[in-house]
Amino acid sequence: MVFRVCRFLQSSTTASSGAQGTVLLKELRVRSGAGILDCKKALEACSNDMDAAFDWLRQKGIATATKKASRVASEGLVAAVTSADHSRASVVEVNSETDFVARNPEFQVLVSDLAKYTLDRQIKGDGLKADSVAQAKVVALVGKIGENLQIRRSAFVEAVQDGLVHAYVHNQIAPGSGLGQIGTLVSVAPSAGARVSKEDLRATANEMAMHITAMKPVYLTKEQVPAEVLEKEKELLREQAKETGKSGPHLDKIILGRLGRFYEEQCLLDQKFMIDAKKSVSQILKERNITLAGFERFARGEGIEKPKEDFAAEVQAQAKK
Repeated sequence: MVFRVCRFLQSSTTASSGAQGTVLLKELRVRSGAGILDCKKALEACSNDMDAAFDWLRQKGIATATKKASRVASEGLVAAVTSADHSRASVVEVNSETDFVARNPEFQVLVSDLAKYTLDRQIKGDGLKADSVAQAKVVALVGKIGENLQIRRSAFVEAVQDGLVHAYVHNQIAPGSGLGQIGTLVSVAPSAGARVSKEDLRATANEMAMHITAMKPVYLTKEQVPAEVLEKEKELLREQAKETGKSGPHLDKIILGRLGRFYEEQCLLDQKFMIDAKKSVSQILKERNITLAGFERFARGEGIEKPKEDFAAEVQAQAKK
């Protein structure tokens, strides 16, 4: 893999001038969470290459490895529901243009119905978006309220043998509604040869769902990290480590240590357990003789860039400094 190399320009000409530069600056600001001036420098150094500029900020420790999706927001709701016996569960996200519509009871009924429909029909993957019945429900409400509505994504999960699935919804619009800002599904089961009560399984599943909601893991295990993602991270860490002046075995040791922190951030089983930070999620599950088979986490508006801040005012304030 060829790692992007950014040029450290000395010219006073800004890479962010003009309308296009402003758009790039705004996008990088939202994506990285870095300040205006830092984003400006990154774009200059990387000839307006957005991905390279983001990596440049990360090398400098200005942007973090957190998922850019968690830095943006959009309107709408997430709904999660389980079957009565907790053998199946579904989660859906439906977006609206405004928060006003998201508070509309008819919209709330639509999102809830779509989650139940996904559960009843056992619609796997992202199949809900292509389902004609589901789309007809959305189109009917669009015609009634006059605002664009979109089924963003959906997921269906089945319990493994002797296990169960659990749904947790954060910031519910009303107790027991199953509608809110974040929906998480967790599938758990007793470890091989172990006997665990349904009550204990359910309690652990609920704790894990809350942990996943708060800590935002992307993968279950290290092995699930795609090779290209891991290679890019290693290249990034290698560039960071070079700035320490170390070389040879010392450099490799630094990279290995930082890669461990990457796993702790991205992989659920490697994360420190939210309730007991002295132990990893993997250790907690082992102590309880429980296996976590999989999870789904939907946060409303993930990946849809709609910053709340007044970007123009922020730029003007920086320009006056």
